[in-house]
Amino acid sequence: MQDRRDFMRQYETYLTAINALQTQWGGAFAMPVGACIESKTKRMVTRYEFNLAPHLVGEEQWIEYFKQANAPSHVD
Repeated sequence: MQDRRDFMRQYETYLTAINALQTQWGGAFAMPVGACIESKTKRMVTRYEFNLAPHLVGEEQWIEYFKQANAPSHVD
């Protein structure tokens, strides 16, 4: 869980920086969450957490997966 929390914090920091550069005429392009995950890690997570092939997991599913790490847990 801690790895997911760390990833989400880093991604949120990245997204905040990218969004600060946005203007009405254009700006930087924010990479989707799924594109920020190494391919080996993506294959492993999709296989064991989602029970799907990597190309079948959408952006909303990745976001929800990482947001689960912010939920309080007594395991950590």
